[in-house]
Amino acid sequence: MTTVAEGAKLVRVHPEKVLEFPLVLYSSVTCPLMLENITSSTVAFKIKTTAPRGYLVRPSSGIISPSQTREVQIILQPLQSVEQASQSHRFLIQTTLCDNSVEQLPKDFWQEVNKEQIFEHRLSVIFKQETPADTNPGSIDLSKGSLHPGSQSASSSIITSQGVHSGDIELKNKYDELVQYCLALEKQSNELKGEAAILREKLEKAERNVVNNSTQGAQGIEFWHVVAMVFVAIVALKLINY
Repeated sequence: MTTVAEGAKLVRVHPEKVLEFPLVLYSSVTCPLMLENITSSTVAFKIKTTAPRGYLVRPSSGIISPSQTREVQIILQPLQSVEQASQSHRFLIQTTLCDNSVEQLPKDFWQEVNKEQIFEHRLSVIFKQETPADTNPGSIDLSKGSLHPGSQSASSSIITSQGVHSGDIELKNKYDELVQYCLALEKQSNELKGEAAILREKLEKAERNVVNNSTQGAQGIEFWHVVAMVFVAIVALKLINY
């Protein structure tokens, strides 16, 4: 097995130092991470983050065949506010050599690896605000808590002056209005369903009454038919006897 000093050349990471995400609210964003195995042996890797609830890493661990490249998807979960972008997020990539015959890492693989044989590569995260072409783009460096060239500081006042904070408030207000509208529609739908159920019940009751009345009417007609036939028979007998 290799040592940490030698392990520094196990993989080539791109991007090498920083993962950049656009500063977008209420939407997930994906940043591809490329791991290139620059050795003649199979390399095992594992990726960790200081904000496990804020990101999905697919895959978070695996193997890379000799001279091959593995793409990892770093998926940022939707931000609910600009303030969430001010937190310091970092990623840690751990790599080590493994047997070339290994096709899938066993669950206890990393517990059995000697720490001296693991190389660690760290990445920071920044959020870049999307700005028009005629303005200086700025970005929030989460590892240092400062903005990159094109801005003056990492304070929320700078973000507000660039229009992000006001846009955040406006977007949130529209979102709240949409939620209230959907709730109102749901309430109206429930009321209409209740009225429809009442009307259906009244209609079924009316249909039952019509059927009952029709049955009673039919029975009355049959009775008068019998009476008429008896009367005709009596008259006929009297005529015959006469």
